[in-house]
Formats: sequence, structure tokens, C-alpha cells
Amino acid sequence: MAPVPEILLVDDDPSLCASLQSTLGLQGFAVEAFESAETFIARAGPREPACLIIDYRLPGMDGLRLL
Repeated sequence: MAPVPEILLVDDDPSLCASLQSTLGLQGFAVEAFESAETFIARAGPREPACLIIDYRLPGMDGLRLL
């Protein structure tokens, strides 16, 4: 069985994160959300995600700097 593609989501809007997790989860993706760039750096660890979705306007470190 093929591994489930993973999407890492970095956004400070909880309702947007919940919506994307639900929608993308229904499409067969494993989605993990992070509320800030700093949280992503601290918790994500090395991995090979299928996709990163990063909000540009994050509090603290912005999305472009994270990328």
C-alpha cells in the first residue's frame, strides 16, 4: 500500500486550518497544521512532505521568511 501524501499547513487562522484539514483529509491527504512559523520549526522535524501550505502574513516570522 502506498504511503499517504502529507501536507503541512502553517496558518494562524484556526477556522481556515480546520476547513483545509477536513477538505484535504477527505481527498486522502494527511494534514498537520501549525499555528505559527516558530511552532512549525520547533515541531515539524525533518520529513518529506507532499506539499507545504504557508500563510504569508503570519505573526512573528512571516511565511516568506519561513520558506
